[in-house]
Amino acid sequence: LTFATSGWSGISGAGFTISGLISVASPTGIFSGGGSRISGAYPLAATGALGNLQNPLMTGTGGTLANGFTGTGPSNWTFYRNATPTGGTQTCAKVTRTDGFGDWAEIALTGLVSAGKFLAGLLSANASYATLGLVEGTTMEAAAEVEIDAGAVNLDGPFLQVVDSDGTTQLIYQSGYSGPTGAAWGGGTWAGTQRMVIKTHPFVIRPVAGSPSFRVRVLMNGDGNGAGGITATMRVGRVTLKSV
Repeated sequence: LTFATSGWSGISGAGFTISGLISVASPTGIFSGGGSRISGAYPLAATGALGNLQNPLMTGTGGTLANGFTGTGPSNWTFYRNATPTGGTQTCAKVTRTDGFGDWAEIALTGLVSAGKFLAGLLSANASYATLGLVEGTTMEAAAEVEIDAGAVNLDGPFLQVVDSDGTTQLIYQSGYSGPTGAAWGGGTWAGTQRMVIKTHPFVIRPVAGSPSFRVRVLMNGDGNGAGGITATMRVGRVTLKSV
């Protein structure tokens, strides 16, 4: 799995899929307008083209800052981490986009040390099938624009999850980890800014009784035991949840 600093490396052919998990060469139908970079303009018809998710463009400032985060987050999204670190800082911010497609939501970790693996990122608001307009039996997929700044340390990579819970059982549909050029898996320093579109496999909305809840997570995974802890800055742009 290889991403070059200035774009994609070693990828050709429409619909090319890395490890059967991350579609990168032609995201038409998820993010329209062919091509694999997320920098510059993407000819996206309208907000509605992103599908069912609440606030897919990361607009507003009404987000929830959980687990000790400080800063500002987009409405209907929560900044999250799964472990209590020692030392370091964890901040979040809104970053203006120049292509007219909403904003970036940025999460910055500096020198966070924890026991074992460390997850941090953005969670969409829990919502019912009815709120999101999801129809049982429909085949869906999710995708997200992600940037990781150069210099990230002890970071495995970002990944995308869709979580479908009925209060008893929880189904998780997940992309693969997106590793960088020139960095060892589970450590090392990321070389260059990494830009990517990460995507789940198609999945089917299951028939369930009651009021199931549904959410999307865009997370980065790292090794909190690594020397100096985790240092990484991730920006999340458009996130889509669409029928296919």
